[in-house]
Amino acid sequence: MRSVLAALTLLVLLGGMVLPVRAEAHGVRRVHYESTAFVVEVSFSDGTAASYAEVLVFAPENSDVEFQNGRTDAKGRFAFLPDRPGNWLVRVNAGMGHGFDMEIEVLPGQVATP
Repeated sequence: MRSVLAALTLLVLLGGMVLPVRAEAHGVRRVHYESTAFVVEVSFSDGTAASYAEVLVFAPENSDVEFQNGRTDAKGRFAFLPDRPGNWLVRVNAGMGHGFDMEIEVLPGQVATP
């Protein structure tokens, strides 16, 4: 009885390795398009770029949750593609008390569309 049970277990395990199994996975879609981005360039009063400063972007009428967040690049630049017209709030924190809030007006013709 024990050898029958062992043989049956072995058969089930081997069957699972031999039988084809349908595998599903998710992928990442990539799209490339040209659009006009809004760029904020941040520097200190001596002209030095504010590299890797924290940036938060808030959509019009939504100051609770950021639309986009990230950091400036090595040259102090940050770009975003607004998806609707209105006044967008950009909040920059360059550390040690340095930073600012700025409002950028996006007109209907300036909205990014893929």
